[in-house]
Amino acid sequence: MKSKIVKYYVCLPVVLVCLFLLLLSIGSIFLIYLVNGEEELEKVSFSLLLFPIIPPSVLFLWVFIAYSPKITFSDIGIKKHWCGILLKKYLWKDVQDIKIIETAFGTSWLFFSKKDLKKHRIDYCRLHPQTIYIAVDDNKLEKIKEFVPEDKKIRIQK
Repeated sequence: MKSKIVKYYVCLPVVLVCLFLLLLSIGSIFLIYLVNGEEELEKVSFSLLLFPIIPPSVLFLWVFIAYSPKITFSDIGIKKHWCGILLKKYLWKDVQDIKIIETAFGTSWLFFSKKDLKKHRIDYCRLHPQTIYIAVDDNKLEKIKEFVPEDKKIRIQK
């Protein structure tokens, strides 16, 4: 009998919004070029042209690395993959704390940790090296709860 598996991205909408902002920034440079021609671009400093590209590129790279991993839930445990590379793998017996943190923006984040996260805030939980986290809505949460063993409790922190 094959075990059931569910896979989700950490938070794909955030990655897509940052990609849109990056493409919008690059498009603005091309628009300046098309409207003003090459003569105007020569008057503008090269560093001023890179300013609308470099910060959105760095933001997109950071967001892509942080929010595009795929989380796999199974009867055995949880796995976190990024571009096909296994980053973390927890068996259910190793998970000590499962916690939902609701943000002011209305997003709920679900954390799985090998250590007790106590009442730490979301930034600490995201940066903790022994956590796997994912943005959840009601449908995702119900699917994920099917895999969580009965002896594990999900805490909610607002």
